[in-house]
Amino acid sequence: MKNEIWFVESGRKRKGEKANCLHCKEEFIRRINAKRKKVYCSKECSYKGRLKERVEVRCSNCDKKMTRLKSRIKSSKHGYYFCSSKCHNDAMRLDSGVEMVRPEHFGTGYTAYKRRCEDKLNNGCACGEKRKYLLTVHHKDGDRKNGKDNNLEVVCGRCHMIRHLKKTKDGWIYDTKSLTPRRIVDKMDKDSSNMGCRS
Repeated sequence: MKNEIWFVESGRKRKGEKANCLHCKEEFIRRINAKRKKVYCSKECSYKGRLKERVEVRCSNCDKKMTRLKSRIKSSKHGYYFCSSKCHNDAMRLDSGVEMVRPEHFGTGYTAYKRRCEDKLNNGCACGEKRKYLLTVHHKDGDRKNGKDNNLEVVCGRCHMIRHLKKTKDGWIYDTKSLTPRRIVDKMDKDSSNMGCRS
């Protein structure tokens, strides 16, 4: 047909059509059967045209200013934006405040308290025991999900048992779900340190 337009693109003859550039409004020829039809006549027009579609936002981790396409802002799952992969990875950490971007398999991190107690483990138990393989971390309030530093103490196996004693009619028994009253623990700790727990 006489009205058909043919042009060469990437070394091949293509069937084309006339269109107006969204940025400069100049007429250009684009492919008819392309999956995504061109709307800009050149890369320069594409860049300048897309600048209008960008919005200024701040990085949710470091608060740095940056721009994002409006379309990407609309399609954001959680509404947080990051300037780099490093900032995104830092925000996913358990000790950061951005829980929405944290994957479910990360969990709550309440079991990570032992890693944070490395320096306390080096100091050993109050009774004098310093062998690491005999030491454990005890939650003072009995709540294993409360991994705050002021709720954690390093104790040896014997002292840990003292912290989980339960009073019965037959006397004291070890019970993991019970907590020994603190005044009794302090008294027993004092006796332990006088006697020493080392074998």
